[in-house]
Amino acid sequence: MATLTTYNTYKPSGIDWIGDIPSHWESRKVSRSFNVIGSGTTPKAGDETFYKDGVINWINTGDLNDGILYECNRKITEQAFREHSTLKIYPVETLLIAMYGATIGRVSLTAIEGCTNQACCALADSEYFLQRFVFYWFIASREDIINLSYGGGQPNISQEIVRFLKIPCPPSLPEQTTIAHYLDEKTAQLDTLINRKRRLITLLREEKTALINEAVTKGIQPNVAMKDSGIDWLGDIPSHWDVKKLKHVATSLQTGPFGTQLHAEEYIEGNIPVINPANIYDGLIIPDWKCCVSDGKYHDLIRHSLQYGDIVFGRRGEMGRCALVSDKEVGWLCGTGCLNVRLDINQVRPEFISIYLRTNFIKEYLLLNSVGTTMDNLNTSILGEIPLVSPNLSEQSKIVAFLDTQTTKIDHTISRIEREIVLMQEYRT
Repeated sequence: MATLTTYNTYKPSGIDWIGDIPSHWESRKVSRSFNVIGSGTTPKAGDETFYKDGVINWINTGDLNDGILYECNRKITEQAFREHSTLKIYPVETLLIAMYGATIGRVSLTAIEGCTNQACCALADSEYFLQRFVFYWFIASREDIINLSYGGGQPNISQEIVRFLKIPCPPSLPEQTTIAHYLDEKTAQLDTLINRKRRLITLLREEKTALINEAVTKGIQPNVAMKDSGIDWLGDIPSHWDVKKLKHVATSLQTGPFGTQLHAEEYIEGNIPVINPANIYDGLIIPDWKCCVSDGKYHDLIRHSLQYGDIVFGRRGEMGRCALVSDKEVGWLCGTGCLNVRLDINQVRPEFISIYLRTNFIKEYLLLNSVGTTMDNLNTSILGEIPLVSPNLSEQSKIVAFLDTQTTKIDHTISRIEREIVLMQEYRT
C-alpha cells in the first residue's frame, strides 16, 4: 500500500490559494516546464471531406473525463489535418485541459494520439513534471483556476492563463511518482466506494418503483383473492377491486387555454403562475415566476384555474408527466401545454389516482396511444380512456398512507447516501 512521508518544514508558495508547500519544493511556471503547449481548431462543420470516414482522433472538451482518455467521439480526415495548420497530433500521455464551456477546468490524460479543438489546451513533453502529478494538481486546483477566468455569461480561461500558472512540485521525478501512485491508489478506493453507493441508489429507486407499482395494482393486503383485470399489462388485481376508465371518475377533463387566448408576450413576472409541462417534475409542480399573468388576464382565463386535488398532465413531450395540485398551487393556471383532470372525490382519492397515473404502466400506455408525428401529444379523449383500478375509498387511503411511509424511508436513505457521496468527492479532491 502506498504511503506518504510528512515533511518537517514548510515555506510560503507565494500563491494565495495554495498556501505553504514543503520547503524543498519548487514552483515551476507551466510555460517554462513543457516543451509542447498547444491547442487545435474545428474544421468547417458540414464539410464531409473533413469528417466522413475520418481516421484521426479529434478530441473535444466533451470527451474529457477527469481520468484517462481511451477514446473520443469524433474523428477527422487526413485532408482536414493537412488543410488546417493549427491542428497538431499530440502524443499519448498529453494532458488536456478544457478552457471554456460547460466543461471548463475538466482534464484528461490521453491514452491515444490525436488532435483537439480550440477549447482544449494540451501540455506534453516535460523534463520537470510527471504528467500524472500535474493531472492531479489541475483537478485539485480546478476551482481556483476557474476563478482566474474572464468573460460574461460563460467563463473562459485562455492558453495564456495556463502558461502563466505556477505549479508547486517536488524537484525530483521519483517523489512526484510516489505522490501520483499514492493518489492513484486512494482515488481508486474512493471511486470504488462512490460507484457502489451510486449502484445502491439505483437499486433503491428501482425498489421504490416496484413498491409503488405493486401497491397501486395489487394492493397491500396479504393473501387476498385475485381476479383477471382483463387488461394484459395490468394482469391480476384483487377480486374486490373494479376497473374503470378515468373519464368515469372525473367531473371534467380540460385542455389548457388555446394559444390565441394566452400569448407569450402576455406573461409577466411574479404574479399568478401558469403551469406548463416544464413546470411538472417528479410528481411536483415547480413554478416559473417569470411565466405569470396579470389579475386581469387571470380573470379572463379563470375557467382554467386549478383547484385542490386536480391532476395536471403535460400534453406534449414526455408522456405521463403529471402532478397533484396541493394547497399552495390552488388558483394557479393550467397552461396551454397541459391538461387538467378534476376527479369525483366521492369515487376516488386524488392522491391515489395521482400515484397510479405516474406508474410506468401508464407512461407506456400513453406513449402507445399518443398522437402526433414530430412530438407525442395527449388529448382529453386519450386521457379519458386510461384504465384505472378502483379499490374502495378506505383502501385507497390506506395504500396512500402506506406508500407515503415506505417511500419516505427510501427517499431519506437515498438522500443520506447522496450526502455521503458528496463528502467522499470532497475528500477525494
